Amino acid sequence: MKIIDDAGLRAVFAELDRRANLGLSPWSKADLASQLGIKKQAINIWTKVPAERVPAVSQLLGLKKSILRPDLYDTSDDGVAPLKRKGAGHDRSRAAR
Repeated sequence: MKIIDDAGLRAVFAELDRRANLGLSPWSKADLASQLGIKKQAINIWTKVPAERVPAVSQLLGLKKSILRPDLYDTSDDGVAPLKRKGAGHDRSRAAR
């Protein structure tokens, strides 16, 4: 059995279990994958919820973006916009010249 180190990913799987018990959709990895337009195997190899999938997973499961990826979304506003990282707008192509 794979050990899941990421809290956001654990929250996704816990919510899927909760939904399965209540008969809500999405209720399985396969169901979530289908609604995301990806294969179940893709979810099985996630070590974190991919940044590009956070908005959709958040909407489908009703989990806050800041829970799914606290490294990208601010908990104070639930990540309406991703956090800006130092140097995020830096043009590396100029630095290489």
